[in-house]
Amino acid sequence: MAVLAIALGSVGIRFAVLEASGSILVTGDESYYFETAVQLASGNGHEYPPRASRAEWPPGYPFFLSLFIQPETAVVDAEAASRSVIAVQVWLGGLLVLLCGLLGRALIGSAEGIVAALAAAVYPDFIAFSHYLFSETLFTVLLVGAILALVAWDRKPRFWTAAGAGVLFGLATLTREIAIPLAGAGVAWWWFRAKPIQRDRALRHGALLALTLAVTVLPWTLRNFAVLDRFVPVSNAGWLNARSGNTLGDPDWMRPQGGMLEGFRNTYFAIPDEMARADYARDQSLALIRSEQPAWIFKKFARTVVLLGSPDSYLFKKISRGAYPGISMETVRALLLLGGVSTAAILLLALPGWVAARGGGARSLALAVAGVSFGVHLVANASPRYRFPLMPLAMVFAASTVVRPGRVLGSLRPAEWVCVAAAALLYVAVAVPYFWPDAIELWQRGSYMEPFRP
Repeated sequence: MAVLAIALGSVGIRFAVLEASGSILVTGDESYYFETAVQLASGNGHEYPPRASRAEWPPGYPFFLSLFIQPETAVVDAEAASRSVIAVQVWLGGLLVLLCGLLGRALIGSAEGIVAALAAAVYPDFIAFSHYLFSETLFTVLLVGAILALVAWDRKPRFWTAAGAGVLFGLATLTREIAIPLAGAGVAWWWFRAKPIQRDRALRHGALLALTLAVTVLPWTLRNFAVLDRFVPVSNAGWLNARSGNTLGDPDWMRPQGGMLEGFRNTYFAIPDEMARADYARDQSLALIRSEQPAWIFKKFARTVVLLGSPDSYLFKKISRGAYPGISMETVRALLLLGGVSTAAILLLALPGWVAARGGGARSLALAVAGVSFGVHLVANASPRYRFPLMPLAMVFAASTVVRPGRVLGSLRPAEWVCVAAAALLYVAVAVPYFWPDAIELWQRGSYMEPFRP
C-alpha cells in the first residue's frame, strides 16, 4: 500500500510540474511519434508523412499515443492534442514509480521497495520524461514488468509466467528493439540460476518466452514485409543509430559532434525511399567501423561508458532548445544541480548495494540486463537518454545501501571494497568532468554550446 500511495503521489508531483512548466516545445523524435500517432488515430496507418516513413521507428509508442488522440483536435490545435497525451504520459510515469517499488521488493525487500519508489517519484529525469513524447517511459514500464516476470518465474517456475514474460518482452520489442537481446539475457539468467536437474525446464520455458515474444511481434513483421517488400522485423532505426554512434572524429572523438553528422543526415533524409536510406546508413556505418580498426572497440568502449554514466540529461537538451519559454536562470541552475547530483548519487550508491546483493540472483540479473544494454549501445549509439531504462535497477540497489548502510558496507570483502572504490573514483574523475563543460555553459548561459548534437 505504501508503494501505491507513493506512485499516486508521484502523479500529483508530475501534474504540478507540468502546470508550472507552461508550454513544452516538441523537439526531435517527438515529432515523429506524435505525427505518426495522429495518422494512426485518423485511420491512415503507421506512417510519418514528412518522410513517407512506414517503419522508420518501432510502432509501439505511436500506437500507444494514438489511443488517446482525437484526430480532429490534433489537426486544429496540435499543441492542445500533444498536451492531452502528455497527461496520459504522466499516469504512465506514475505506473513506472509503482513498478520500481515492486521491483525493489521483489529483488531485495519491502523497505528497499519503498525507498526505490520514493527515488523514482522525485527523480528529475523520470519527472521530465513524463512530459515528453519519447518512448523511454513506456519502454521502461514494459521492461520492468518483464523483469518482474523473470523474477517471479525464478521464485516459482510456471508455464504462464514464462508466457507472460514473453508477451511483455514482445510489447517492449515493438517499442524498442533492444528488448530482444534483453529477453535472451533473461533466459540465460533462468538457466544460470536453475539447479542442474531443472535446467531442461529452464530451457523449455525460455523457448516458450521466445515463442510468445515472436508471436507478439510477428503481425508487425508481416505487415512490414507487405508494405516494404523487405524483411524488417521491427524498424529501420538500427542502422541510423549505428551511423550516428560511430562518428569518431579526431581529435575529440570522445564527444559526439553534431556538425560532423549534419552532412550525413542531410543526405540520409533527402533519399525518398526509407529502405534505400537504411541501406545508405548501413554502408556508412560499416565503412566507419572498418576505418577505425583496430582502435574502434577501445574508443567506443570509453565513450559509451562516459555517455551512459554522465550526469547529463535530456532535460538539459530540451532547456537548451528553448522548450521552456520564460524559464529563469535560477530555475535552470536549480535543475542542473538537482538533476546532476541526483543521477550521480543514485549511481554511486548503487555500486555497493549491487556488490552486496549476493543472494536471490539480483546481482546476476542486473549484470545481465546492464551488460547486454551496454553491449548494444557500444556497437550502435550511446547517450545519457539511453540510461533511462536501467535507472530502476540502479534505484533498487541504491535503496539497499540507503536502507541498510551498515549491513551493505560491512558485508563487502576487501577485494570488493577495492572494486567499489575504484569504480566510484573512476566515475567522479571521468564521467562527471566529461559533463563539466556543458554544465558550465548551462550555469552561465542557460543552454548548451551545441544543443542539437546527438
